[in-house]
Amino acid sequence: MGYREIDHTDWRLVSVIPVSSVFSEGRQVLVSTAELYLVFVFLACATALFLSGSLAKRLSLVVEKINQNREKSLVPFEDNSDKDEIGQLVTNYNAMVERINQLMEEQTETAEKLKVSEVKALQAQINPHFLYNMRSEERRVGKECRSRW
Repeated sequence: MGYREIDHTDWRLVSVIPVSSVFSEGRQVLVSTAELYLVFVFLACATALFLSGSLAKRLSLVVEKINQNREKSLVPFEDNSDKDEIGQLVTNYNAMVERINQLMEEQTETAEKLKVSEVKALQAQINPHFLYNMRSEERRVGKECRSRW
């Protein structure tokens, strides 16, 4: 119940509102707000599940590929059209794999060149000894032949 005085008169305006109608409208607002809140919570959870599932799937593919490469030669990912953090991870991984493969090729070439150089060095050491021994043998055989004659 409420009242208000009317200006320039001695009258009062009294209003009577049943309590049940005030609370029923309040209940309707409360129920509508709760329903709207539940809808938004459901949408937020669904969006979070979708995004986390997508990220988890992509990350598990990256981990699976890295684990496969641990046992074999390193192979980069085929395509990387993503521009998010996982795409950057894949791009950096591919760059690392290319650099490692390049270094492995360089190491193989260097090892082959080293073997060739070692063989040449051994040949260079053997050749003078061989020539010296041959000359010594020739002299000895020559002396034996001269002594027999």
